Amino acid sequence: MSSLEEAFIAADYLISTDIELIELCGGFNAHDYQLVIEYIDCSIPVGRARLSGPEQMKLDSFLNK
Repeated sequence: MSSLEEAFIAADYLISTDIELIELCGGFNAHDYQLVIEYIDCSIPVGRARLSGPEQMKLDSFLNK
């Protein structure tokens, strides 16, 4: 299962619990972030953590192991 599929499953669960905000980690790129927004298609705001260039490289290296 991809991280994006897991995000969709988590979003469905969170929406069912009347969550007020969804915040994605820095591992989601801008395209995936937009796909999550389109997937939930509701008034709940979706945020995305952003890392500086060197810190993003560390995360990318970790995620690609």
